[in-house]
Amino acid sequence: MKQIFKVSVLPLMIIALLFSSQAHAANKGDFYDWDYALGLWQNMQTGEDFDREWDRVIPAFKAWSEKQMKDPKGAEEELKSSPNGELIKHGHDLELVYSVWRKMYQSWLDGRAFKATPWNENENLITCMTLSTLNVFTGECNDMPDWRTDNDRARDDKVLQDYRARSATRG
Repeated sequence: MKQIFKVSVLPLMIIALLFSSQAHAANKGDFYDWDYALGLWQNMQTGEDFDREWDRVIPAFKAWSEKQMKDPKGAEEELKSSPNGELIKHGHDLELVYSVWRKMYQSWLDGRAFKATPWNENENLITCMTLSTLNVFTGECNDMPDWRTDNDRARDDKVLQDYRARSATRG
């Protein structure tokens, strides 16, 4: 009886450890414009789309964020009247959306069951629970935009191909 108890507790301990170390990267209230952030997640599916938006909004945000580090209250006041206020807010939100995506991507890399999970085809319970917990936008585990670089995508595809090739020779 003790052996069964030890085995059944282990998965619970692993899940608890995953969730304690995988705190939310962001919450809805962390964004200036939730609808904009959600739209990025749902509608901007390629890295090229992401890069275009990054180039549009980040310069204004970076200039403002440097001021914010030196004088947070003054920067917030400036934001209210700045003609670039919307760009600055969108830059903040885009950077935060990317932070969520990056944390999810890293969790996906770390949790792919036997390295055999194609993009957005997660079926492993622990991986899916982790991704769902991190996904503040939809709570889903298989709706990540594919913002990987060409090199990342090639590496990920090679890992999957190598795994499938090794599996085919074993079975």
